[in-house]
Amino acid sequence: MNTKQKFLCINPTPIAIGVGMIILKTRPGFSPVSTGIMSHVKIWIHTVWGTKNHERVLTKDVRQQLFQHVRENAKEKQIYIDFINGDLDHIHCLLALFDHHG
Repeated sequence: MNTKQKFLCINPTPIAIGVGMIILKTRPGFSPVSTGIMSHVKIWIHTVWGTKNHERVLTKDVRQQLFQHVRENAKEKQIYIDFINGDLDHIHCLLALFDHHG
């Protein structure tokens, strides 16, 4: 099976997506409650993607190519990836969305 075929085995539907933390920050001296102003919003999301039928096809080389592919797509969409890792049948990614993604 070539690399392209292995990538096609990835199930595009996330197994689990959880919003881990919402961080709200404002400029010093301003209260978002009293002024209704939000100057910065960041939402952390932990995603897990698994291979179809949990096939153990994500060898180290394939995972590295897959991680690079995910990073390139995230960069194009201005999505910050804090951490990405995985095993033979799944990958984890911790990413952040900012207020400009809304």
